[in-house]
Amino acid sequence: MVQNANFELLEKIVADQRQNNRGACKSRCIESASKLGPLQKKFRSYYEKGMRVPEDVTSAVVRPTTGETSAGLPTGGGAAKRNGGAGIYYHFDYGGRPARSYKWLNTVPIAKVWEQMNLAYRYGADRIWIVNVGDLKPMEFPIDFFFLNMAWNPEEWPKEKISEFTRLWAERQFWAGVTRQRLQTF
Repeated sequence: MVQNANFELLEKIVADQRQNNRGACKSRCIESASKLGPLQKKFRSYYEKGMRVPEDVTSAVVRPTTGETSAGLPTGGGAAKRNGGAGIYYHFDYGGRPARSYKWLNTVPIAKVWEQMNLAYRYGADRIWIVNVGDLKPMEFPIDFFFLNMAWNPEEWPKEKISEFTRLWAERQFWAGVTRQRLQTF
């Protein structure tokens, strides 16, 4: 793919691939299956310049390493109003050059996750939320917040409850079985 890509050719490639998938699937599974088109790097610029994806494909905004999703969120009657809707592909780690590799550190505060995913939810990018995690161990806290709580019910966790979530999570992880009375002696 190059800067001046032939959108008609790219759209034909997508259509041909979908037809191949239909041929490989003996039933109507392709028609009912979820479809995702992540708008990242070069492909996002093609989309912004006019390339169209099929109406039933969920367009997923990719959150870059800065933590901001708002640049690609659907507005007005945009992607969220399509049959496929809109979603988010979020990164908790980044595998860039050694000076920018965050594979074993949690560098995304949950307040930032809340802000960006709340924006996504309000703008209708709620069909699918995916998080890219290289190593699960250092990301247990944001995964628990993002996937197991906020994505399940975004309205249950307003920004005012972020510190409560942090406290409850820490208690569950580190103080299980320790009585409050014993904690007061530390």
